[in-house]
Amino acid sequence: NSPVPIEFTYLVGQSLDFLCFTEDLAEVVVIINPLPKVSTTDMPEICPAESFNLASLNIFDDNFTGGQLTFHTALPANQGNVINPLVVSPSETTDYYFLMTSPDGCTDDGVVTLTVKPGPDLTFSPSDSFSLCRESFETITVEPVGGTGDYEFFWSTGNSNSSFEVEAAYVAGTEDVYFVTVTDEEGCFSTDSVIVTTTNSIDSVKVFVTDVSECMGTNGGISIIPLNGSAPFSLN
Repeated sequence: NSPVPIEFTYLVGQSLDFLCFTEDLAEVVVIINPLPKVSTTDMPEICPAESFNLASLNIFDDNFTGGQLTFHTALPANQGNVINPLVVSPSETTDYYFLMTSPDGCTDDGVVTLTVKPGPDLTFSPSDSFSLCRESFETITVEPVGGTGDYEFFWSTGNSNSSFEVEAAYVAGTEDVYFVTVTDEEGCFSTDSVIVTTTNSIDSVKVFVTDVSECMGTNGGISIIPLNGSAPFSLN
């Protein structure tokens, strides 16, 4: 595969039973046009939900054929899998294929991998869903893992720290949802939420006492029944 056309000349004659031959030979010229020889050293990366323009890739043709470049979702590259427009937004790391067609119709193809870098994984303390007694308080903390470098936090409350204090509602059964977006230093982000459910406080209990039937007896007992709150209950 030469970067320039190669010319071969052949002389053609005719024979009859290899006994008689034509005196004049015809000349046949065959020109071998160069194939494109395409490659790229680009290794593009994007964050989730970002877009990438395939036209920005640096793709080289070592044979300088001046061919036309098209992008495709699969091989063999054809009109059925051509990518148009060239701006893509994959949700996961994806291979894209490029095809160069020279003015003479010769082709070569290659592949480039567009890496989608994940945002940080998020866990919550005490949990991503928990209950609070009416008008009580708890601190919510988001703990990111992964991503790159330092993190920035933004809660739906406007708070910009990894932790903040929430207060339960006054009405039992109320669900409050707190959204948080955590962004790493490369701009990759993850969004998640915490659900806080307000439950009844144990405002009063009913106590039943059974006396023992005799001195030093063991057949007595105490039963405590919470009159509100949410089961199951623990007693200390």
